Amino acid sequence: MRVYLQLQKELENKGLSKNAVIRMTGIDRSTFYQIIHGKRMATSDQLIRIMDSIGVDSRGRFDLLSEYEKEKADGKAYQSRADVRNFINQLAKGPDLSREEKLCPEKIRSVIHSAGTSGDGKLQIYLPGTLMIRAGIYAGILCEAKKYRLEVEYLSTFSEEDETGMIFGDLAECLHGLEESNLAIRLYHLDGVRIPSIGVLFPYYILTKDHLLLVSSDAGEIMELTDPEQKETYRRFFEEQIEKAKPLMAFNRDETALFERMRRDYTKAIGKGQKVYFITPQPCIMLTVTQKQLQQYPEGEKLAAYWHLINSLGAHEFTSPSGITRFMEGKRIKESGVNIPLREKDMVLLRKDLESRIGKNLFLLNDNNIHLSGYWEMVLFEKEKAVFAPFDQGSFLVSVTYPRIVDALVEWCESRMQGVNADVVRNSRA
Repeated sequence: MRVYLQLQKELENKGLSKNAVIRMTGIDRSTFYQIIHGKRMATSDQLIRIMDSIGVDSRGRFDLLSEYEKEKADGKAYQSRADVRNFINQLAKGPDLSREEKLCPEKIRSVIHSAGTSGDGKLQIYLPGTLMIRAGIYAGILCEAKKYRLEVEYLSTFSEEDETGMIFGDLAECLHGLEESNLAIRLYHLDGVRIPSIGVLFPYYILTKDHLLLVSSDAGEIMELTDPEQKETYRRFFEEQIEKAKPLMAFNRDETALFERMRRDYTKAIGKGQKVYFITPQPCIMLTVTQKQLQQYPEGEKLAAYWHLINSLGAHEFTSPSGITRFMEGKRIKESGVNIPLREKDMVLLRKDLESRIGKNLFLLNDNNIHLSGYWEMVLFEKEKAVFAPFDQGSFLVSVTYPRIVDALVEWCESRMQGVNADVVRNSRA
């Protein structure tokens, strides 16, 4: 029984009024009514005060505390799933470039321009907390840096346990910065470090080879330090913090085809017996086409080994009804830099195969709730890393090994696999 229902039952059994309990506990009236009617979860201290005032016996206290711990865990899991859903939807929206460019102050813009045109090649950003990201200023900086071949090192700090959603926000901004650009970003995170961003005049700073800017929390004030010793002190501090930090996101660009670089990850996953999850804007053709069908196409023999590897993973795939529609209309093997037109007779067989896979190793996401990015696909390696790659290109990939991100994504996939929404399946087959 839910905690609030148990509390209501205890109140009724003891014949106590809500007003009497409010007086005894000292809990705000509005808060108490929200707790007792299940609109709000009590803190552990509030729950104990309520139990004390009612006079709950030892057995009842055990039952209430056990259920309370379960509800807390469920609440945390729910929030984690909400963070993932918001993150996926954030990726699908894409950045508002016209808005974000305006949010980059002129002084910062000129320093980025100087670094880009002088061949400096590196931009280091130190952001304790999330105020700049919430204001959209960080996205504006990325939009400016996109114009040049700059390597951005971004160091952020969080200390609260419930800030996974904010870290997802950082990641989404960085991934948007990489889309179809010359930008190379490495994102680092100092976990459990409290470095104040409120009450400090200039909590952020931006470093290039020749410039050091101190930035206020709203970027309303920017001060440039020109003293060489001061610049060196800030640079040294940044490098020291990077050594302590956990890499949240690593960027890798080369001209090798994407599936060639992923082959190593897949082989390792098979060797370790890891679960692998795909979240794709369109169905992964390698999980749908047969090896016999593939060999009839010009690049079939080249892809055969990759096909075998993908199918050896036992991967679980997540896409949407609209993704299936786009695939059927496109009539192509278009993934990882490969672009092969499919024959009409094969499309009929592929549609049947897709329908047979739903609920087995293919899970549909409701388009009304989850809007998948048409650009990024995600490959999740259980408890190890998440890899983001352009779905139809072979130019680069992004690896994320930060546990709170990887675990949240994998747990979200597992929760989606508990059952396929009947309405989604029904609509997809209509």
